[in-house]
Amino acid sequence: MPRRNRARRFEPRYGVSQVTLDVEAGYLAHEAEDYSVLSASDLDAKRIERHANSKHCWDHLQKLLANLGEQDQRTIHCLLFRDIHQLLELYLTYIRPKVSSAPTVSLPLPKRNKPESASFNEWLFDLETSGKEKS
Repeated sequence: MPRRNRARRFEPRYGVSQVTLDVEAGYLAHEAEDYSVLSASDLDAKRIERHANSKHCWDHLQKLLANLGEQDQRTIHCLLFRDIHQLLELYLTYIRPKVSSAPTVSLPLPKRNKPESASFNEWLFDLETSGKEKS
């Protein structure tokens, strides 16, 4: 018996709260349950088809972005990565309880490249660290 359609709603402009992710993860669980009755070959066929569609769209997006100005490209990338991040957070919220036996360790955020405070050196290159001189 098919489920009733219920509106799923994200408002990414203002961020997505953990409460919203929890609600969305519930809807994702229902979808996963629907897919769990499919055979392995049906799942593989869907996965392959959707991967090909995603790759096609990604390639198309890259070609279109190449024709935009640099500021427009940055804007689209910023929005796209925000949306991808929120989608990944949704899937993490759905999957974490399924692997509750494993300790939940969050990965550290990548460090930004900040110039380290170094002692003054009048030379542009430090020969000791940049390699040996050629003979």
